[in-house]
Amino acid sequence: MEFRYAGHAGYTQTSRVSRASKLLYNVIKQICYVLTGTGTDLYAQMTCISASLSRRLYPDAKIVLLVDEVTNLNLAKCQSPLLALASQIICVETGMANAAVRSRFVKTSMRQVLDGEFVFLDADALPIRKFDEIAKTGAQMAAALDLDEDCNRPLFPEFAVEKLRASGLPAPLPQYFNSGVIFMADTPGMRAFGQEWHARWQQIFATTSDHRDQFSFNSALAATGLQVSVLPDLFNATVYISPWKARNARILHYWMNAADGRAPENSLLAHLLKTWHATAQIDWQAVERAKQRPLSFNTWREILMPLLGPRGRIPRKWLVNLRRFSAHS
Repeated sequence: MEFRYAGHAGYTQTSRVSRASKLLYNVIKQICYVLTGTGTDLYAQMTCISASLSRRLYPDAKIVLLVDEVTNLNLAKCQSPLLALASQIICVETGMANAAVRSRFVKTSMRQVLDGEFVFLDADALPIRKFDEIAKTGAQMAAALDLDEDCNRPLFPEFAVEKLRASGLPAPLPQYFNSGVIFMADTPGMRAFGQEWHARWQQIFATTSDHRDQFSFNSALAATGLQVSVLPDLFNATVYISPWKARNARILHYWMNAADGRAPENSLLAHLLKTWHATAQIDWQAVERAKQRPLSFNTWREILMPLLGPRGRIPRKWLVNLRRFSAHS
């Protein structure tokens, strides 16, 4: 393993996966993760699980783990399995105390400290099928739209407008992308975007104390005019808010922040975390079952009960999405 220390936009729509793309073989050469923490906490476990799934899908790919100065020491102390899973670990100096803040500092720096094109995956994003098409759109960046559960794309959320305006940045913007699954080419334009992303993240955090990275991500995209290919949902299936997206998904994204740091009950992620905690192994049979029965282990009660409101009623926006799901069943 290699260790290294590192001191209005135009959009293209990708609407479906072509038959020809199914013939692609191992286009993904580099997969990137970001981790900050104790080395044994929930996010470290999820990173181990997701990286293990990536390694099984792409045995020859380079898996790069970006960490901060604290996590770098913690991984060595606890002899984390990530030391063997990762092909390369890059430590980024942050000078910050809070682990969540350090993670966004590192994430918004990744284009500047990592060479070559790569696919970035959040720790709570589980790749269960190959996703080569992400790297074959022809655009410098590929990402999926965010917050589409409200069924009226394009949507730029009001909370993002408030954060950007409070920081003196223009809002709303034409699109709102999710930064949990991203393809990044290595071009001068992408490098310029990387610098702008990190600078705007620092600006927003200094102004609002909000460490989240999607505000600055979308603001930097608009400011640099970077070409972005809009990925279909199956490459970033936000199953926490829209569980039916698991059908035929390549990457399941559980949005642990939205779930208050807990894996959804009866989900594949919850099962894999339980198994990992007990055995430090992946239940590969469960992963294969999830491809066939992806919504959980899998009954309508399990699908619907988490959606019920405080009075046992399904929120209106869920009813709209359930109609969409039924129409495509």
